[in-house]
Amino acid sequence: MQARQIAGAGHQSTKQWCRIHHIGLDERETLVVESLFRSNPELGNRYVFGPAIENDQVDLFFVNADDAAALAAFEVVRQVRPEILAIMASSEEEADFGEYRVIRKPLNFRNFVAILDAITSTNIRDLRSSCDSSIMRVLVVDDSLPARQFMKLMLEKVAMDAGIPLHVDMVDSGEKALEIVRLQAYDLAFLDVEMPGMDGYEVCRQIKLSCAMRIAMLSGRSSPVDFTRGREAGCDNYLPKPANDADLRTILRLTSLKKQVAAPRSPSTVCGSSVLNGGRP
Repeated sequence: MQARQIAGAGHQSTKQWCRIHHIGLDERETLVVESLFRSNPELGNRYVFGPAIENDQVDLFFVNADDAAALAAFEVVRQVRPEILAIMASSEEEADFGEYRVIRKPLNFRNFVAILDAITSTNIRDLRSSCDSSIMRVLVVDDSLPARQFMKLMLEKVAMDAGIPLHVDMVDSGEKALEIVRLQAYDLAFLDVEMPGMDGYEVCRQIKLSCAMRIAMLSGRSSPVDFTRGREAGCDNYLPKPANDADLRTILRLTSLKKQVAAPRSPSTVCGSSVLNGGRP
């Protein structure tokens, strides 16, 4: 299979396919797109249709722009990955989504493929984090902006000293964290315990139901009861705030080791479940 090159500003990276997934398509629309990829071997050499898996992020989302929930979910992704590519599917004749290309419903195979080829062959965005499987992807979840920024700086400093390539995304609520981890694959997450709405314990429990990522919880509370609650929620580490360099270095190294020894996983051309379509394929 010929490697497909995706160029970014000041950076070039290659991987063997462009991974595409959808947000908010209904069952019929999903089957239409699946059948397009299954019935055309040439497309199968260039594109993979399915959710993110370990070391292979989604490069382009196909978004149901007529669904407000789908647009909201895509906005969460766009906030943490502004370089992400997207095609908006809309039944509105005059629909305008700024920089994003629009395809009219009902879906047309020829138009869809033409737009895909145009976007992936000419884009000038930096897709380094998606294309480079050696980069450790970390999610920081905290309702405090200063706390998120401090944590990101600490992680980048420790990772640089340890020689670990790192990309850090940040969200400000547990609800956004659950949204993003259903659409993007992460190696590690740092969760603040005390947040408005859904607290860190519940976020941890829900993530662990579907993801094998390492989770470290951060809290100013460090009683035995708090540690027990963290363990019961499924966290791998429970750290006092602010975290220190030594603890962060240990967690990053353990996560890096797991990432290195993990068996390679082949991409699937079958679309996985979507957060917005009730889990239907």
